[in-house]
Amino acid sequence: MEEQCPDHPGHFLRRCAHGSREPGLAAENREAGPIFEPGSRPGKQSFLRIGAETQMTIYLIRHGKTEANERRLYCGSTDLPLSEGGRAELMGIHYDIQNVRFLTSGMKRTDETIRILFGDVPYETDLRFREVDFGIFEMQSYHAIKDTPEFQTWVTGDNEANVPPQGESGLQMKQRVMEAFLEIKEDTVIVCHGGVIAAIMEHLFPEENKTRYDWQPKNGCGYMIKDHCYNSIP
Repeated sequence: MEEQCPDHPGHFLRRCAHGSREPGLAAENREAGPIFEPGSRPGKQSFLRIGAETQMTIYLIRHGKTEANERRLYCGSTDLPLSEGGRAELMGIHYDIQNVRFLTSGMKRTDETIRILFGDVPYETDLRFREVDFGIFEMQSYHAIKDTPEFQTWVTGDNEANVPPQGESGLQMKQRVMEAFLEIKEDTVIVCHGGVIAAIMEHLFPEENKTRYDWQPKNGCGYMIKDHCYNSIP
């Protein structure tokens, strides 16, 4: 059984087999709550690319706000720029990160974000770090589509595996994201998306027992991962 999350319209609290309540995924639509206070957390020991042997550091940073974030719309594959408010917010965020590789998902909102936060640094793009594709629900509000048969089918049952019409599932997104992530072999800043960051963190730190919904950072914020531990940033 599902019910709408009272704090985050457009998200669902789903009763799982083990009795917990798990929010459904609406990545770009979420107004993120507080992320963790700075402090190391243990990570997944089987994560091969990050550990004591390599001393590699990965920074995951969510792009600034867009019109879709402000209007609480489903937005994944739609290539929106930052909003005026989103640009202004990023101007107040400071990162002191140097001598690293820079990556974005290649979408306007991530490319604008990296320029505002890091200036004229050279960066690469990897399309596999793009947000989940919400298909026919792109740029729609929860209230506009909640009663449609297509939406009800999408959110019924396993809404990580369910594929929205003309879109992709959360599991399909996670597969392409982790494929790209595990290829990284040097200190890297990845400016990408809330759902993408949450999928990575959920995979690396399963002992935290947090859902992707819980892992999503605020716009312009994210995580630093090193030596099987993470800190929230900035």
